[in-house]
Amino acid sequence: FSVASDPGVRAAIANRLGWLDAPAQMRDELAAVRACAERAQADGLTHVALLGMGGSSLCAEVLRQTLAPEGMRNRVRVLD
Repeated sequence: FSVASDPGVRAAIANRLGWLDAPAQMRDELAAVRACAERAQADGLTHVALLGMGGSSLCAEVLRQTLAPEGMRNRVRVLD
């Protein structure tokens, strides 16, 4: 008996790997994300707080530190 042949285990593995397609799927949402950012800026939003736990906040913090323009880094707070 192989764990990989158990349908429940296979479904759990597939469910946990769904994020691998996220970058390709988000390409289709880029216009909506940009529009949201433009509306937030037009409304006067100057700071963002992201609340997360574990990997969800870790990823955001890494992106903030590495990809955010320098002037924006201090306006984004990641709370774990």
